[in-house]
Amino acid sequence: MQKYEGKIRLKKASAEVFRLQEICEKLSKDIDKNYSVFVGNSYPVKKVKEMIARISETDADVLILGENGTGKKLVAREIHRNSARRDKIFINVDLGGISESLIENELFGFNKGAFNDAYKDKPGKLELASGGTIFLDEIGNLSLPLQVKLLSVLENRRITRTGSAIEIPVDIRLICATNRNLYRMVNERRFREDLLYRINMVEIHVPLLKERKDDIPLLINHYMEVFKQKYHKPKLRISQNTMGRLKNYPWPGNVRELSNAVERAIILGNSGQLSPSSLFVPGYAVSETQSEDSFDLDKNEKQLILKAINHNRGNITNAARDLGIARAALYRRMKKHGI
Repeated sequence: MQKYEGKIRLKKASAEVFRLQEICEKLSKDIDKNYSVFVGNSYPVKKVKEMIARISETDADVLILGENGTGKKLVAREIHRNSARRDKIFINVDLGGISESLIENELFGFNKGAFNDAYKDKPGKLELASGGTIFLDEIGNLSLPLQVKLLSVLENRRITRTGSAIEIPVDIRLICATNRNLYRMVNERRFREDLLYRINMVEIHVPLLKERKDDIPLLINHYMEVFKQKYHKPKLRISQNTMGRLKNYPWPGNVRELSNAVERAIILGNSGQLSPSSLFVPGYAVSETQSEDSFDLDKNEKQLILKAINHNRGNITNAARDLGIARAALYRRMKKHGI
């Protein structure tokens, strides 16, 4: 009798997963129509695009390495869009944005009664991603016990929900990303070596924005077009002199910082002209009279950071937000400049 009830429950769960997958696939396709592409024609970007083209022809699991804001999620989406799974679901899970206590339930799901607040069965992201691609951002945040569970999924292609003994088959392509040195974490015994070698069947390194300066004009024009349409604003003009200064700005928050800056300029701009002062938080702008030759990257980055910290009365979280970079990235740059 118990075995029969288990089969009935599994059948109901499978039907629910199928229903949710259909909803997720529709949402995924809607998002896909409007998502930003990985823009650039510089040599470093061409190398990344070549890797994407070659990887997309296979079903290999991929590890994307790069600093915050470089576009790791865009690379993951490009791989999915060009793969045989393109018409199936793409699920993004930001492990850095989920508390450790919730990650297991988010990834593996749970059955009704598994814990006090488990009022009904809930499939996890790994189960919902079956047939498609799952992108685990900040994989270095995964605890050692959950690393063991993820390794088991990759080896056996089956998951078990919390509170259940039933193994559910899954067909997923895994793409992971991190800004951490996982090899160092292996040496420090904070990341499993066997999992690392399993997830990095292929590695892609995404360059910093300052390593692909030739792409900055393309990116600025791309985001001006994106946000012009989003906010129904006229396209702003930009002079060559301004573009030259923007190419020499260090962009510590990489493409994300540039995107945020252009969006802010589109929202607040009323002169019809895109200038350095309109791109940055008031008080942090590159001087309009400053020549390109006198623009010292390290010196100006330090000045920008100090102004952001002072403006926010020492609140590092708010300073990082204003600069368009992650809190951890700001701490690293503060250490670099002796702040």
